[in-house]
Amino acid sequence: MKNKLTTLVVLLGYLLLLTTSCDKSEEVINGGDNPINGMDGVTVTASDPTIGYTTLELTANIENYEDSLEATAKFVVYDGEEVISEKSFTNVQNGEFTFEVSELTSGKEYQYDFSVIRGEDVVTTGKKKVSTQEVKTNFTVNGGFTSLRLNGALEGVLDNTKITIVAEVLSGETVVKTVSEEYDADLEGLEFVVPGLEMSSDYSSKVTVKHGEDVLSVQEENFKTYTFAVNTLEVSNNQGGLYMEGTFTSDIAPNDDLQLGFYYKKSSDAAYTWMDAEMKDETTLVAVGHGLDIGVSYEVKAAVKIVLEESEEVASEVKTLDDLHGGVFVDVAATGTGDGSSWENAFTKPQDAADAANTLSENNSAATVEILFKKGEYTETLMFEKNIFIRGSFNGDIFEKLEDRNLISNISIFKGGINILARAFESGNLCVDGFNFKRAKLNYVAGGIKIRNCTFYGYENNQNISGAAVDGVTNYSLPLEIENCNFFYDNEYGYSPIRVVGISTIIKNCNFKFLVDSKRRDSAVDFSVTDKFDSKLVLSNVKFDYDMMITNSHYVLIKPYSEFPLGEISEYLEVVDNTCKTGKIMENDILFDGVPLKDIIGTCNN
Repeated sequence: MKNKLTTLVVLLGYLLLLTTSCDKSEEVINGGDNPINGMDGVTVTASDPTIGYTTLELTANIENYEDSLEATAKFVVYDGEEVISEKSFTNVQNGEFTFEVSELTSGKEYQYDFSVIRGEDVVTTGKKKVSTQEVKTNFTVNGGFTSLRLNGALEGVLDNTKITIVAEVLSGETVVKTVSEEYDADLEGLEFVVPGLEMSSDYSSKVTVKHGEDVLSVQEENFKTYTFAVNTLEVSNNQGGLYMEGTFTSDIAPNDDLQLGFYYKKSSDAAYTWMDAEMKDETTLVAVGHGLDIGVSYEVKAAVKIVLEESEEVASEVKTLDDLHGGVFVDVAATGTGDGSSWENAFTKPQDAADAANTLSENNSAATVEILFKKGEYTETLMFEKNIFIRGSFNGDIFEKLEDRNLISNISIFKGGINILARAFESGNLCVDGFNFKRAKLNYVAGGIKIRNCTFYGYENNQNISGAAVDGVTNYSLPLEIENCNFFYDNEYGYSPIRVVGISTIIKNCNFKFLVDSKRRDSAVDFSVTDKFDSKLVLSNVKFDYDMMITNSHYVLIKPYSEFPLGEISEYLEVVDNTCKTGKIMENDILFDGVPLKDIIGTCNN
């Protein structure tokens, strides 16, 4: 019994060995993943393939082969499980074998093996993975105004090869534009442009990447082109230059299909000159012309050049500026050449700027020149006489308009007990705009001067604004205009904030805030009338706000400058447009030629 069991175990073991041998033989025949040495020690190995865009060059080696084996060798290339190409060799011997495979798909993974075959015996490399070279473009397709624009990057260009990109634009089934470019290396930030299309049209694109005649990839997309509108908005004096503003509107931002700008000319000239423009915001087109002839009239119209088409769209509106001002720049912190020609090269001393401005005006037939102050503190006396505008509180941006200035955070300040002398000889063309005055006095003001957007603080033993027309030289034919100004009377010892003699004065949209009790008990406005010149005070939308009651005081004082009788108060004072009083109400509104008057100024509705 024992011998029978032993025999049975041996028999089962033998059958198991046969089964295993059969399975292994099937694996070899089918080409396993690992080379199998057989046929008396024959071995096969695969070398790294040479990879092309649509080609593969496969290389393998045979060793330990004997001619008596009379075997064949074969390369087989697979796409998944499908055999797509093969090559057999009947003259088998030790050495290297190659197989060039073409007409493959770029950037695709394949498999291949190399085997030596004799009957059912196979020695194989097993299946090897390999991919053809892929050229990536990652193009985004966008329509411009007159172009197709492809943006991406070229990646995967093989050494010593050239890639061609062909972009076709189709309208329906018809190819209307074709552009091709050749590249021999990778390129980041690739932009490909097909110009010459119609604006506001629907198209399709076909982008083909090729190597020689081999097509590596094709990308097809629909797109449309866009149109725009351009208009002339305004032309004005701004920062000593010809400020031109227009509108540019479209569904997309302007690109280099277009050149944005303005045509301008002196009104006396026949031909226009082009000036490039910038986009100030999403729709606003701006340019500023400096170094132009001043004191003359200009005409301006916005325009857009369609660059590649050598055509243009010109706004129908023409705007005219009657009188171009000159400009001189001042910045106490500037470090440039100091010639006053720009913010970078600004004067640092106000009087140097005033001298240059006077000279510029005189050399240009008394043209108006603006002295432009950047934010900062200025502590030197400044004197100017005619045809000069001083404007403060700029931030240094050349496109900043007067109305865009921030008169709080970017303020220009005169301070330190200085006098600003603005005397209007022979002409009323003077302006002071956009400053704070702290212990600084605006002196010798006269008719024709405009004071705007300024804030004045109490100045001990002095007025904030002082002027008189008593010498026969100072201008009195035009009124002094004070508009959009604030007066903070915060000093215990001081005169009236405004003291004017013999000059008609208009005070409009101004606030007077008295913060302390004045020992001098002076009025907010001290207006004196002379017997030589007719003069009148106009208060329009003026607010008087006193924190402290001032005994026997009043808001406005009107008196003769010398001994002569005054007529009715209506000849010298006009109160209009919501002029009012608030806070601690004074006993009297007006002291007119020594007579206190009530109920001339109404109470504010606040």
